[in-house]
Amino acid sequence: MDGNLFGDYQKLLRVEVMGRQIEMPERNTLLRGLQFAAPDTIPYGRFCWNGSCNNCTVTVRDGSCESKVQACTMDACDGMRVTAISGEIRRLL
Repeated sequence: MDGNLFGDYQKLLRVEVMGRQIEMPERNTLLRGLQFAAPDTIPYGRFCWNGSCNNCTVTVRDGSCESKVQACTMDACDGMRVTAISGEIRRLL
């Protein structure tokens, strides 16, 4: 996979996805980070990459608050906790 796809990054973020620690490049969306972590499968998912298909819906926990978001529009951040993922992402991870 083309490394330029992820842009310039200096460090990898640690994101917890369903209890599993995944490293992904800073300054990328969560879906792009998942693509970095699973380059052989995520690119072939049924994703629109602009937030309209809902195939990349995830639940992110911040303290005691949970929010459903689209992984293709949500920026990944260090320490992020993803507690639920769509069936499409689960199938590909």
